[in-house]
Amino acid sequence: LEPGSSIGISNDNHMIVGCNSTNFGGVYIYGMTTFDINWDKSSFISNGAISVDNSIDSNTNSGNYTTMLGTKTWTQLAKLTAATQKNDHYFGQSTAMMDGTAIISSHGEESVYIYESSSYLSSPGTGSISASNGLRTAWTMKATLKASNGQNNDHFGSVLSISHRNKPSTRSVLAISAPNHATKTGAVYIFGYNIGTKLWSQQQILTASDGSQYRYFGSSIATGPHTLAISTKDSTSTLQRSSVYVFNKGTISTSTTTTTTTTTWIQDPTLIAPLDAKHGDGFGSTLSLIVSYNDLLSETGHNNNDFMKTVIACGTLKKGVVYVYRRSSVGVTSWILQSKLTPDGSS
Repeated sequence: LEPGSSIGISNDNHMIVGCNSTNFGGVYIYGMTTFDINWDKSSFISNGAISVDNSIDSNTNSGNYTTMLGTKTWTQLAKLTAATQKNDHYFGQSTAMMDGTAIISSHGEESVYIYESSSYLSSPGTGSISASNGLRTAWTMKATLKASNGQNNDHFGSVLSISHRNKPSTRSVLAISAPNHATKTGAVYIFGYNIGTKLWSQQQILTASDGSQYRYFGSSIATGPHTLAISTKDSTSTLQRSSVYVFNKGTISTSTTTTTTTTTWIQDPTLIAPLDAKHGDGFGSTLSLIVSYNDLLSETGHNNNDFMKTVIACGTLKKGVVYVYRRSSVGVTSWILQSKLTPDGSS
């Protein structure tokens, strides 16, 4: 097993840890036994990385809570295994966690599994929890997600990314990649949640506008309620550098009023690897989004003042540099490089 190959944290103080393996794999559920922070004011987990907008509420969530996690006690509550255990299924390759919902990929069988827990935490964000009054110990598989046009060896489920960590709702976005689709051109499948049927359904298939074979579109994903960032890999055949593609949900108004969004995701201009990033650096190998708290809560649209606060951090696997991008101006779908972060602080 490879413990910690994927990690997700829900808004109700539960953690999912995937243990990828060429054999059967496994997924562990942990619960925090005590806590003293209102996690409803926090941002979201994106592709296994914690992102926080510290400006959202200085009274209740003024600091990054990652430092607080180290002082709390986590208890293993459950171990989830695949219903059919076979070699090379890679159950637990990628995971995501929401309140009462565990999302687990098994890309070797081109599947993503939805598990749910019936126990309910009545007042998340306050007080303390014990195993007898709110931790979710019983989990049941409720659904299996498949790509509508999936083929063998697409690796559907290689990466999972969610927009919110709280209870699934109409604003929840689940992005699932299949980087080997169409001779490794790659595709990302967008799923939405129906609160009536309580089921996830496929809404759209995203591909790169200039996609080509062996680019592995969907190698990394960061998901927000109205913004998606998706990366490719460096091409070994054409020596093309990796790129990050940005998609927006609906239209962007040039005013500061709230606009109506649709379920259609539209691609922005491509974020090409910076000039100082070379082929093989792995630009975009890790991605993270930071969004406004108001944008995170919006059900029907976004306010452009909040929309402008969206930041995309693009890591490089081998260079050790993080490139940070922001929107250039309200109503414009282009992005500009805001800063470049290095371990020693040099530019």
